[in-house]
Amino acid sequence: MSTLRKRRVFVGSSTEGLPRARAICGALTDERTEPVLWTQEFPPGYVTIEGLERVLSDCSGAVFVATPDDETTIHGRVVKMPRANVMLEFGLLAGRLGRHNIAICRYAETE
Repeated sequence: MSTLRKRRVFVGSSTEGLPRARAICGALTDERTEPVLWTQEFPPGYVTIEGLERVLSDCSGAVFVATPDDETTIHGRVVKMPRANVMLEFGLLAGRLGRHNIAICRYAETE
């Protein structure tokens, strides 16, 4: 019987991107990888930074879902952007875990 510990990979998204995040979790699940969906780490009533600290100590990689959730104007052009918290979490985990252990899946017309 193997005692190998599974690699834990955080999967982050906005609420609107949650169906895609769940699909990514399904694709990542195997005998060596355990995806950790953001809803597991950010339960209601907890401070977000506490959840992020747990992710940083428990996970060795991350995948973020960038969906066109919010509109903003850049150089006079209206564009669709991912939620700011998704990008903040992406930057935090990329800085701590290393950019080679982080991926971002950009959907549709997301800037």
